[in-house]
Amino acid sequence: MSIAAVFRSAQLVALCASLLPWASLAAQLAEARNPIGVPGVAEPRGTRSGALVFKEAVPRLIVGHEFRFAVALVTRNGRSSPLNSVLWSSSSPEIASVSDDGVVRGLRQGRTFITATAAERIVRVRVTVLQERATPSIASVEITPDSPDMELGSSVQLVSTARSANGTVVATASSGWRSRDTTIAIVTADGLLRPRATGSTEVEASVGGIRASTVVRVRPARVVSLEVKPASLTLEAGGTAAVSAGALRRDGSVVDGSLISLSSRRGAVRGRTYTAPASAGVDTITATAPDGVSAIIPVTVQPHAASVIDLRLVRFDSSTESVLVSSGVPLAPGQLRDTDLGKVRLTVNGREVPIHVAALHGRHRDGTVRSLLLQVEFAIPEGGIAAQLALDATPTLARRAPAPPQAVPAAMALPHVDQLIKSELVGKATPFNAAAPLRIDAMFMENADRQWQTHGADWANMNYYDRVLNHTAFWVRSGMSSYLRRALQLAVDYRQKYIVESGFNPAPWWSKLEGLALHYWLTGDEQSRVAVLRSTDQLMVGYPAHRMARLDYEYLDGRVQGRLLIGNTYSYLLGGGAKYLQSARDYIQAIASTMRVDGSFAWPPWGGKQGNFMVALQNDALIKYAELVGDHPSIIPTLQRSTDFLWSTQWDRAAGAFRYVSGPCGNSNGCETSPDLNMLFASSFAYLGKRTGQPIYQQRADEITNGAIRGAWIWGTKQFNQFYYTAHHYLAFRH
Repeated sequence: MSIAAVFRSAQLVALCASLLPWASLAAQLAEARNPIGVPGVAEPRGTRSGALVFKEAVPRLIVGHEFRFAVALVTRNGRSSPLNSVLWSSSSPEIASVSDDGVVRGLRQGRTFITATAAERIVRVRVTVLQERATPSIASVEITPDSPDMELGSSVQLVSTARSANGTVVATASSGWRSRDTTIAIVTADGLLRPRATGSTEVEASVGGIRASTVVRVRPARVVSLEVKPASLTLEAGGTAAVSAGALRRDGSVVDGSLISLSSRRGAVRGRTYTAPASAGVDTITATAPDGVSAIIPVTVQPHAASVIDLRLVRFDSSTESVLVSSGVPLAPGQLRDTDLGKVRLTVNGREVPIHVAALHGRHRDGTVRSLLLQVEFAIPEGGIAAQLALDATPTLARRAPAPPQAVPAAMALPHVDQLIKSELVGKATPFNAAAPLRIDAMFMENADRQWQTHGADWANMNYYDRVLNHTAFWVRSGMSSYLRRALQLAVDYRQKYIVESGFNPAPWWSKLEGLALHYWLTGDEQSRVAVLRSTDQLMVGYPAHRMARLDYEYLDGRVQGRLLIGNTYSYLLGGGAKYLQSARDYIQAIASTMRVDGSFAWPPWGGKQGNFMVALQNDALIKYAELVGDHPSIIPTLQRSTDFLWSTQWDRAAGAFRYVSGPCGNSNGCETSPDLNMLFASSFAYLGKRTGQPIYQQRADEITNGAIRGAWIWGTKQFNQFYYTAHHYLAFRH
């Protein structure tokens, strides 16, 4: 092909780009392979991927008219990223000038090349400036359609019609278009109007020196999808439940949740909390989006039934003398409202005994009590004694005076496994099964017992992971009180020797605040609750959410993000107030905003790569917020994109484990794998399978777990803690 032919081909590409800016991206990319200097194409430099193309440009301008040019970077996979930092120049500024922000103005008749330089790339296009011909016979200009109303994501073709003084149409060769507020809408040289944001702007047409204008109003795109969660409800009369609603518009944007209203036919809705009516029957909750789209979920209202919890009073020494039984009794959602505290009664051997009860800080999502402090004086025989705690029975005995809660009580009232699992004390859980083929439970006992014999309650051997949590979870699932006893001792040792000694200022990677929250709910020891709140306050000051949203922040990584989210989640659950709820949401948004398009993260401490196990910790924190507090629109998309990236690029099937760090193989940290870390990943894959209904995530979770069983070495304290940090969640979500 001759140079002239190449030159004419590039002119045609530039002309097409001006008329159909986005449809011509492929053509511009193809032309980017031509020799340097061909008009309208990028000059390649080195071997960088992606091409610089004109996003908005015109081939012709009239003297005195102007048009804003814009460029974008298009990658090889077709993704386009607009660029703002652009250096503009004109080869003949006396013919057409160009401003710093890309506005080209025709000055006199002739031809010039407009050049844009950005992202170490160059692209240029030829512009012809024509002399405007006088049309003295034009008396007025009309714009059709007049005052158009548009929605985001649509476009309207505007047409200008010139008329003479007697009203006849005057044929004209060209017209100029301009939008006064290009942040609201832009208009191309041929009158195609595209909205950018809601609001209104004036669009002007100019023909032969005569101008006309019309007002364009842009409204949000209409709602095409409205989802209410849960899809149905079953509650006792007077019970409460959290309800969430989310909607998508036609252009893919998310509707502001505060604009979606909730109403009920028989019950009451305040904010996002539904309260069932006082009488049994059926009810409905209706969610209505701003433009009237609605969705309805059915509610079954059951009669309020009395609730009895089977307990066992257990003493942890060999004495049989009277002792203070003092412990927190975890309650299930819906079991006890604050207004019913006066109806709690304890019976032992069929006889009522005097007790002290108090609701501990923290409520379930439905507003009911999360844990109840129970105190009673009793002589407990060896092996313990059965008792029943009624939650809807008026006591006949006076309440006893309260005693200070004990950090490690001498005697406790322990619920049955069924009650513990229903309480969701450690989130979703399934009963212990030592004979399961995967041997996860059997391996726990073998290693936990050996490590307790070696290290006891030494907090330092919790390493970076919460052994209080995994021991409490095992007790919840098995009812074996020895593991509960160890968990309480571990919590106190960690609290006093690290949290208090540090001035409630832990490093985020050493903050294990879940276990302290559990210790509070199991004992009523206020010191553990205070430790969680004060530590979270210090962490928020040292690692604020607005910094965690910056890609250049020196401490930005998944473990820090996850631990800050955990701290704020549990501080809110412990009754710390709305500031922790808002802060938790800010950290969720920071996590979502720092994720790259492919689902990966680029963290400064990791050389612009991601530590894969830290992504797993971050995902675990997102899941806990969703399960314990409520859904957030960013959580499921973030989990899906990150796990999809991990599986497609970081899973080593032959090794049965994930690579330790993302990035190309061949460096010191590139391809290392560690099955000891597998269970940190398994829970998020299993959770996605449960939430999305896609079996592939469950299958991947099982493959990850099988790799852990085959290859994990969990004799070490750190490896043991890693393995069992979220293993109980995998079992629950997989079940």
